[in-house]
Amino acid sequence: MPIHILTIRYISLSLLLMGLMVSPLATPLSPQINMLSGHIVDPTGLPVGGAQVILVELTNDRIRAVRSGQDGRFEIAGLLPGSYEIRILAKGLAEHIQTVELRDDSTWKMMISLRISTFSETVTVTPSRREQKLGDLAKSVNVLNSQDIQRSPAVALDNILRQIPSFSLFRRTSSLAAHPTSQGVSLRGIGPSGVSRTLVLLDNFPFNDPFGGWVYWSRVPISSIERIEIVEGPSSNIYGNFAMGGVIHILTQPPQRRTVAAEARFGNRKTAKLDFFASDVWGPIGLSLDGTMFHTDGYKIIAPNKRGQVDINANTEHENFNLKLEYNPSSDFNIFVKGSYFDEDRSNGTSIQQNNTQWRFLGGGLRFRTADNSEWQVSLFSHFQNFGSNFSAVTSDRNSERLALSQEVPTFGYGGLAQWTKPVSSSHVLTAGLDWRWIDGESQEIVFIRTPPRPVRFRDVGGRQRMLGFFLQDSFTLAPDLQISLSARFDHWKNHNGTRRELAVFTGKKTQLQLSEKDNALVSGRIGLLHHLNERVSLWGAIGSGFRAPTLNELYRQFRVGSVTTRNNPDLGPERLIGFEGGLNLVPNNKIFWRVTGFWNRIKDPVSNVTLTVTPNLITRKRQNLGETRVWGIQSTVQYHPTPNWIFDASYLFNDATVKNFTANPIIEGNHLAQVPRNRLTLGFSYDNPNAFSFAVHGMYLGEQFDDDLNQLPLEDYFVVDATISRRVDDNIEIFLAVENLFDNVYPVRTNPNSIGTPLLIQGGIRFKMQGR
Repeated sequence: MPIHILTIRYISLSLLLMGLMVSPLATPLSPQINMLSGHIVDPTGLPVGGAQVILVELTNDRIRAVRSGQDGRFEIAGLLPGSYEIRILAKGLAEHIQTVELRDDSTWKMMISLRISTFSETVTVTPSRREQKLGDLAKSVNVLNSQDIQRSPAVALDNILRQIPSFSLFRRTSSLAAHPTSQGVSLRGIGPSGVSRTLVLLDNFPFNDPFGGWVYWSRVPISSIERIEIVEGPSSNIYGNFAMGGVIHILTQPPQRRTVAAEARFGNRKTAKLDFFASDVWGPIGLSLDGTMFHTDGYKIIAPNKRGQVDINANTEHENFNLKLEYNPSSDFNIFVKGSYFDEDRSNGTSIQQNNTQWRFLGGGLRFRTADNSEWQVSLFSHFQNFGSNFSAVTSDRNSERLALSQEVPTFGYGGLAQWTKPVSSSHVLTAGLDWRWIDGESQEIVFIRTPPRPVRFRDVGGRQRMLGFFLQDSFTLAPDLQISLSARFDHWKNHNGTRRELAVFTGKKTQLQLSEKDNALVSGRIGLLHHLNERVSLWGAIGSGFRAPTLNELYRQFRVGSVTTRNNPDLGPERLIGFEGGLNLVPNNKIFWRVTGFWNRIKDPVSNVTLTVTPNLITRKRQNLGETRVWGIQSTVQYHPTPNWIFDASYLFNDATVKNFTANPIIEGNHLAQVPRNRLTLGFSYDNPNAFSFAVHGMYLGEQFDDDLNQLPLEDYFVVDATISRRVDDNIEIFLAVENLFDNVYPVRTNPNSIGTPLLIQGGIRFKMQGR
């Protein structure tokens, strides 16, 4: 789409949002029966601007929300007499909760001093599928809130997540330029191929591609993210398939009263992006709409000394819209429905290598609490996706190419979840649940030869996959300072109706092959122990197991990238993992947090792209179960928060991932797993002052790694720096400048062909947010 058309869309949508914003604010306010006002300051006495103030009417659970101004002051008018709970949320500061009682025609004035929050006080829901403080978990967990995301200059979510050293995609390429099938995510290097070994959730719904397991990071509605929870380590014990290496859970904001927010940014390489969020609440009913529109001309991904006449910019353009409706008559009952639409078009660096994706999603659920204090959750979802991609054969001088393969991959599926949680006592909680999925997909392929291209073979390969899992979890306190969590899960999956149909054009020969069914079941479990030595120091350890079933993509779809062809394998079996992890959490005071974690994992039968033959013009690989790999290492995180305005942090990961056993090809035994560097380091600091300006600088070092299983194609190490600076114009408007790859470093991301990572990207923009009363 031409950039001027996209810009017109941005302007039109911005005007529409402003119209929606002005309309409700022009509505006359209710009579001001009562007024609640306050002044929020930090531990040094400075005002806290932009703090979220949430007021809950305790008699009917109705919610009002505003934000403090730059002077730290807020007010909420038009309140009926009664009891209210007020919550104050501000980045880097501990949550403040207080109950107030309003009488007839009263005005309540508050002076609230917030303290710096500690890591252990952060609440998370992902590790145990229920709310728990991080300080009470025998898990390695990272949490990024909306302020962390806003401080990052990255335009794509996967680049934001790279500040967590354990996070990586299959290749080093950003999703701004990567083919979707290479966007498989793994944590701690568990995974020697493009499919994800980490489950990604969006508001508790599976987000990984159902056919191939990769992740469309551009589908994530960044404007509405409330926080992201990253659980490192085996999590199949409660999440099942894909969670063998961990879970990334993206949680979005609920509808808020009369809220309009938008972020528009423009940059070099004709990059333009608009994120927006609009919502309102009418009594117990809430409605929100968010979305993203994005375009970039991109850059040439082939290394400068290898480029030829066929090389053009790898560019991308997408649109993403999400609509959510909630009904909350009380804090004990919630029902919702949400729908999503996503459309993406990409060029992968040549005129022939193009791909596109359309995705539609519909889901809903309810949550309620019964008289015995049990909490129940039920959800259902369905999705339809169509992914199309063209692959070309490029000459060695890269001066010409021809169409080699065209694919269309339609996928349909649905699934659901039911979960029960029961507090037996204040220190004993039971959780049980089941989830299931049904996926139907196939790869419809046309093989071409010659120039102009002539089809020589039509091929359809695909099947169905069915998965069902049950889990049970028990968390209790064995002694005052010793907490135990036990969990077990049974999973059954079946691959069936697999077929392969081919038509040879020249001979007219038709073949049809019924592929064998795969039926398997596994039990996963985990035992975790957490010991609080005192309120500042805790030790934890755990042993767990996990698994991953091969995807329809691995079973049925082959592909080609440059001079490398990778074949499918319908005989693949599941990957299985057993692992140990443990660590130390130290909070010497409210300003410093330090965590160190060690881990050891044995993965049996991991699916990898194994090299079969190598010729000057073609490398042929095939997906195979490797045999056994070992992944072990140590990671450490330090965060220093000297004042509410300053944050310093550093994280390091040493990761040793090697092949230990592969009888089919012993030559690769002892080799490092492809795409897994041994060393990762991130450094950063930020300053945040709503009354002046804010800035953040973030650096990332990635050590040497190999691009192949034979360890013959090394990718050298590199270091990049990102930075952002912003200033509030008033309570509602903020301007910012963001720079990725500040020093324009050139670093390799792939061989055959030799490709490079994202160059210097400069963006400037404006953020706008307004909330009515």
